[in-house]
Order: sequence, then C-alpha cells, then structure tokens
Amino acid sequence: MVRDDIFDQRERWLEELREYVREDASVICEAGYMSLPAITDEIAEAALDPQPHDGQQKNDWISRAGDLDDSLSWTGPELAALVTAAVNDLHRSIASELLTGRSKPSVDDSKRAVVTKEVATLGVLLDRDDALVAAWRDLIAACKNPDHTTFPVERVKYLRDTVFALCHRRKQDRGSFGQLRTAFDVLLGSDHIVRRAQRDLGVDVEPTDLEIGADSPLTSVELQSLSERCIVAPTYTGDYVVWFRIDHAFVKGDHCVNHGAVTFYPAISLAGALTNHDSARDLYRVVPEELLTERVREVQLSKEDGPNEHNGFEYEPSLVYARVEVPQVEKHLARSRARTLLDAVLKVIGTNENTWEVLGGALLFGEGERFHYHSLSWGRKHAFVSHKLDYMNDYFTESLEDFNSRGVPITADAAEALLPVLQLQDELLNAPEANPESVVRAAVRAIEHCNTWTERPSLKWTEFVTKYLFDIYTVEKFAHRTVADVFQGAVAHVPDHSPGASPVPELSDIAEDIRDHKWDGPIIRAKTVAHTAALRRIYKDHWLARSLAELDDILATPAGLAAAFTEETQRVETCTARLRRARNAAIHGGPVSLAACETIAVFARRIAGMALSNVIEAVIDGVNVEAHTLARRTRYRTRVENLTQLGDLENLFDLPASAL
Repeated sequence: MVRDDIFDQRERWLEELREYVREDASVICEAGYMSLPAITDEIAEAALDPQPHDGQQKNDWISRAGDLDDSLSWTGPELAALVTAAVNDLHRSIASELLTGRSKPSVDDSKRAVVTKEVATLGVLLDRDDALVAAWRDLIAACKNPDHTTFPVERVKYLRDTVFALCHRRKQDRGSFGQLRTAFDVLLGSDHIVRRAQRDLGVDVEPTDLEIGADSPLTSVELQSLSERCIVAPTYTGDYVVWFRIDHAFVKGDHCVNHGAVTFYPAISLAGALTNHDSARDLYRVVPEELLTERVREVQLSKEDGPNEHNGFEYEPSLVYARVEVPQVEKHLARSRARTLLDAVLKVIGTNENTWEVLGGALLFGEGERFHYHSLSWGRKHAFVSHKLDYMNDYFTESLEDFNSRGVPITADAAEALLPVLQLQDELLNAPEANPESVVRAAVRAIEHCNTWTERPSLKWTEFVTKYLFDIYTVEKFAHRTVADVFQGAVAHVPDHSPGASPVPELSDIAEDIRDHKWDGPIIRAKTVAHTAALRRIYKDHWLARSLAELDDILATPAGLAAAFTEETQRVETCTARLRRARNAAIHGGPVSLAACETIAVFARRIAGMALSNVIEAVIDGVNVEAHTLARRTRYRTRVENLTQLGDLENLFDLPASAL
C-alpha cells in the first residue's frame, strides 16, 4: 500500500531543516562567521606552526581571537553549555598571554605552547558524542523557533554549518545514507525508515510488511532520541579497491605496470582476461581478484549488457584501466582518496599533453560493498552538457544593449589597456568553487593590483578595501539578497507543494511583474522590493517565512536598514581580516585553513569582482582610475545615506536621477 501523503508538505521547521541538511556545501552561512570546530582547527594548526611567530603574525592572531569570540556568540545554547569554559580559556591564552601589550600588541612566541594546550582541551570536547548531539539539538530548536530576531537566517545556517563541521571531524558520510541524513529522515516518522535506522544501530526489530508512507508508532520524543543516536553512529573503515578509466593512454611491454597501490592495465588485455580467470591469474603480476567472479564474466560475455562505454570493461586500444588499492579508509571517502593518489602518480611521473585523461566514473569494490546490477556501471565518460536552454538563458544581447546605453564603446586602445585587468578577472572567475584557497589567492591578487592602479599604492590592500569597497559591497549584498529572496518566493517555490494544493494567483502576478518578459528574461531588480510584504504574508507557514520576514523588517524603516548596514559593515571588516590572514599564510608558507577559506570564498570573489569592474569601467570611459574610484565611492555613500536616513529603497539598486 502506498499512501498519498508521502509527498505532502511537512511542518515548517522540518521543511527548513530538510533544506539545510540536504545542501552539500560544507559552509552555507554568508554572514562571515567561522564555526567553532573550524576556528578551533585553525588555531590548533597555527599553534603548531614550526616557523617562529612575531609581529608579522600579530594581526593574524588578533583576527583568530576575534573569530573565536564570534563563534561562541552564535553557538547554540546546548553546545555552548559544554564548551564555553574551554573557549574562554583558549581565548584568554591568545588575547592575554600570546598577545602582549594592549595599545600596541606584540606576539610572545613562547606562549604558543599554552595555546596548544588549551586548544587541545577544546578539541577533545568537540570530539565527544554529546557535543554533536548538542549541536544537532540547537539546529532543530532554531528551525522550530520562527522568530527571526532571535534566529536570523544566517544564524540558523551557521548552526547547520556547526553540525556539518562536527560531522566532518568524525569523517562521517554526508550522503543519502550517512549519519546526518538518517538522523533527519528519522524525524519524518516513516515507519520503514525508522525500522531501517534501528536495525543499523543493532536494535532487534520485529519484521513487518513494507507499507511505504506508514507512520512509525514512536512518539516525537522517541524519534528525536533515535535521531540523536543515528547522528553519533560510528563510521567504519575497510579495505577497498577503486577502478578508473584513462583515455588516450598505453601500457607498453607488459600486461600491466604497477607503482605501489596503483596498477595500470591495457583495456585490450583486461577485457578478455576477465572471461578466463585462470589465464588472468597467470597473466598479471597484480591479480584483480575482485573482478574474477562469475557475474563479471557473464557481463563481459553478454551481447545485451556486455561491455560498452557505460558498463563493464571495454576492448579499446587506447584505453587503460587503473586499479587503486585504498586500505583502511571510510567507504564514502574511498573514491576520492583513490583519485587523489592516481592523480598524484600521473602528475609526478608526467604524461604527454592531451594524453592519460582520467574519464568520469569509478567502480568500488571492498568490505560491505555487495555486487549488484550497477556494480559495473561507470556512468558517463564526460560530463553531460545540455544546450536546450541556451537560447532562453543567453542574456548577452540584453547585457550588450544595457552596456551600449552608457554611450561609451570599448575601443581597440581600451581593449589593449584592459588585457592585464581581464586576465585577473579570468583568474577570479575560473578559480573553482571546490578549491576555496585558489579563490582567495585570485581575489587578493586582483585587489592588490586594483589598489596599485588606484593609489599607486599609498594604501595597504586591506585599507583599499575599507576605503573604497565597504559601501559598495554592503549595498550590493542587500540588493542581491532582496532579488534572491523575492525570486525564491515568486518563482522558485510555492507555499504548499502537497499534491492537489490550490495555486496562489497572486504569485503569478508577482512573477510576471518582476520579469522583463512574462515567464522568462532577467529579473527587474528595482521591482522586487514592492513585493516583500506580500510574499511574507503568502509564505507565513513555509520555511521561507524566516528569510522573507527578516528581509521585510529590514526594508520597512530607515532604522532597520541602518542597523542591518552597520552589522554588515562589521562582518565585512571581520571577513577582510580573515582574508588577510589566509593570504599571509599562503604567501609566507604558514598553515592555510581550508575552513577559513570556505567561509570567505564568496565574499572574496564578490569584493574582488567589484574592484575589477571599477577599473574596467574607468579604462573604457577613458578617465583616471583614482578619480573614477572616488566618484563611484561617493555615489554609493550617497545611496547608503539615502537608505539609512530616508528609507528610500530606490537607492538599493541605483542612485535616483534626481540625486545626480
């Protein structure tokens, strides 16, 4: 029996929790806070840094102490009760012992041993089961509390990031069947999922007929208790073998070549050998025993499901298969660990250009991995790119027409002058999201050049950010948030996604009003502010209620805008300080905190992009970069004053013509 209500919309807090738990990114909070586990790890690494710390690291330690203090201020009450004393001791060891002198602080490097001791104590607390349970309870409690003044959106996201960071410390699987997802799924109360979770924990569960959608008999209190047991379930390790495909590659002179845990097999040899196990054992120095099974042989001999680019082992002259052994690793990390090792071998040994291309997909064999139909399914060799929506999503024409309205063309001379600027822009845009350290490096490099082109340079790059970019960043961030939140309500979601729920005609009217064309085209940014109150009302029982209510209150009065702008400016200062210490670590060879880079990657890319766009406009307009930068800052400061003193929301997206 399948019940209709399995697709019904759940309680608001469960829907909100689902959104955050199912987001893959380690960090989703954009308020510039580092989670307590993240800043703890960075302090631990810095405390053990083998190079001496002196005045050069002073600002970095001041910044770390500030981040530690901030993290505790946003930590939930349950986790705070466990760690506050240890956090205070650690903060005191940095602020009062490592850093000496109040007016002009310096670094007493002999006190880093004290910091090491205190941060180790905090780390032990964070590794305890009750710390993760406390953080999970804090996140659930925040989602249940709709008051955005107590739990603004970014703080709820921060509590979520804290849970993720604690799970990361335990090397947990964050996938569909990992501890965190299971802990959430249990809260939904499905009898099938609850029974599966109980069995995984070793609970003796009586067998029952599968009834999808049936509710568990457990109470809400019992479900939360089971959820907490699930989230602290241990992560087991095992020995695994991972297979990869490599195109435009050749193994010469032998049937396989080996380096440590990595063995390469030519496809024309392996594909046939898998049909004759005795020959395979005689043929290869490293025998792939995991493939020498009757089921694999059947696939290799099958005319219907046999070897092709998606399934099994192909007979291709220029294809090589790589077998990578990964001992004692968590199952969900086996593929990534194996790929890291394979990439290292290929890069260290060296390959010719456009050869030895590792294709998409990997096969996993090992402990707890049962053979099934998809065990030999690789997936696509290359990422699928659809061009079906290119016409609808291509806004180049609109962007070009908008640029032409400025009345200044891009000349050949300007293009030549822009070469170094556009190169920096390319580096910034091409820095992969998966590598936040590269984003930070590209952003700081761009800002430093923009500082030189503007001040030549009489300012440090951090002072350049403060002087010229704070107002621009703050206004644009609130403009972006307004557009994004209204889009989420008007276009991306509906108040009730349950089957058969009545549509809300008012949403169609809003969606039509904020778009250049009826159902497609770019959002008309200036029209979004008119709809925040209506969307707040429409979504009052939806998980978007928190963000829409918060945004509506901010935009409602000059005082609300002023308070929000002041807080955002403080966060920009904090992020700039963290960006500086990440840059210093990267330049001077200190430990670079991946977690710190993750928390500022979006900020760094945005603010560096603003600096570059300013220089680009100045060059195209043929004006002095410094004069253009000063004029731009003045315009944005005027907009800030009009917003925070007059509440004139037109200034959120542009300076009104009457003010020019």
